[in-house]
Amino acid sequence: MEKRLKHFELKESKDYDLFIFYDENRKINRKKVDEYKKSIKEKGLKQPINVKFENGFYYITDGQHRFIALLELAYYIIFIIDYDKNYSSEDIVEINSNRSNTRTKDWIHYYATLKYPEYVKLKEIYQDYSEVKETLLNELFIISEKPRNPAYKVTDSITKGTMMIDYIQGETILNWLNEMQSANKQNNLHQSKMVRALKHLYNNNDNFKIKILCSKIKNYTIPIENNEYKIVTNIKEKYNKRLRNNQLFLT
Repeated sequence: MEKRLKHFELKESKDYDLFIFYDENRKINRKKVDEYKKSIKEKGLKQPINVKFENGFYYITDGQHRFIALLELAYYIIFIIDYDKNYSSEDIVEINSNRSNTRTKDWIHYYATLKYPEYVKLKEIYQDYSEVKETLLNELFIISEKPRNPAYKVTDSITKGTMMIDYIQGETILNWLNEMQSANKQNNLHQSKMVRALKHLYNNNDNFKIKILCSKIKNYTIPIENNEYKIVTNIKEKYNKRLRNNQLFLT
């Protein structure tokens, strides 16, 4: 009789120290852990944790939030050992991406852990500009792959591992936002849509001067439209009014 190979094994343990997270995996979301704790207390664990057994430890390939929830509840860890596949860090990210929409910040953490230089730089930018939202810093400092499209978001380049950082662009546009806010006291300018509109002007209008714009918006509130093209158009019209030379153009 042919011996049957063991592909999977279901086990349970309270030896929490045997379980290890992959460094490349996303950071723990506290809200998600609390949701799992509530669900597990009310209905029990619906899905075991998936692990690989390596060098005497269980490496969690899927279920780190469930693991933390069980740990904090002091419950047994119920897990499945997969003996078939040797997971790479890319596999771990793909599993989590397919399961629950990996967030942009998780991709940044993943590539930074793998020492992609531009992602390490972005993490350093987060520290240097800790008072600014990370989503805004992404739009400010990451180079647009479609500079003629003011509505282009940088998310795609982040997830593909292809993003590039431009310090001068980021610092320049952040200074523009601050000068505009100082000129007209408008408190809602620090938004990704406004950054994308200004990035369009930065990339496509060499003659743009922030001093000219600020002089013309002292008593004017720039509408934060849902469409970045409209924001660019509003800025252009205000900027060009009664300006004879070096007018802005919309590409």
